[in-house]
Amino acid sequence: MTLLFAGGSVTAAPPVHYDEYVGHAYDPGTGELLYHEHNRFELEGDQLVSGVVTYTDADDQEFAKRTLDFRPSRALPNFHTLMSNTGFEESLTRQGDKLLISFRENSAATVRSKRLRPPQPGAADAGMVFYVIDNLQRLVAGEKLVFRQVAPSYMGTLKFAVSRDADARFQGRDCWVLRIDIGGMLIGMFVDPMYLSFEQSSGRLLRYQGLSNLRLPNGDTWPVDIHYPVPAATD
Repeated sequence: MTLLFAGGSVTAAPPVHYDEYVGHAYDPGTGELLYHEHNRFELEGDQLVSGVVTYTDADDQEFAKRTLDFRPSRALPNFHTLMSNTGFEESLTRQGDKLLISFRENSAATVRSKRLRPPQPGAADAGMVFYVIDNLQRLVAGEKLVFRQVAPSYMGTLKFAVSRDADARFQGRDCWVLRIDIGGMLIGMFVDPMYLSFEQSSGRLLRYQGLSNLRLPNGDTWPVDIHYPVPAATD
């Protein structure tokens, strides 16, 4: 929209709106409900600006929160995660042309920090999903993409490779399934692939299978199967 004034014209800022949805994380082995993630993303027009993800346990008690700033990059946002029940904390911010990553395993541990160059192509935290979404048509067409995921707990980056897996049905809908393999270092030998399932008709993310970006109370990684129910209004 352009507003006209005597001295010329001024283009109005795009309208601000919010995309809100809830994911339910289950134990992939037992099906037990582990936690809920309450996602709220701010957009200006179609531009992703920021996000807040609040985590609640099976009794709906909050135990963690993540804030994200997508203004520097949609795939490589600034972010900060804090688990209030354990003190687990990790973050990524900008310092000039470098990234500053920080990690603390629990409230008794010392914070570790490191500066590194932004990987190209690269992603971090929830930005991984947006990297996949932005390249979804290339992936569906059969292309394999390689990028580096910033991993504060490793004080560096990990090589990720994403490609199309066998299609599947989930929540009664036809889905494209994208497989993400971790390569490089020894971790790739011990970590199972991650899977993202997108509804074919809308491109909406319906399921994530892999490691959570939270940690168990003992510090171990947390395998999860997260379901994102489609709101009734979009059926």
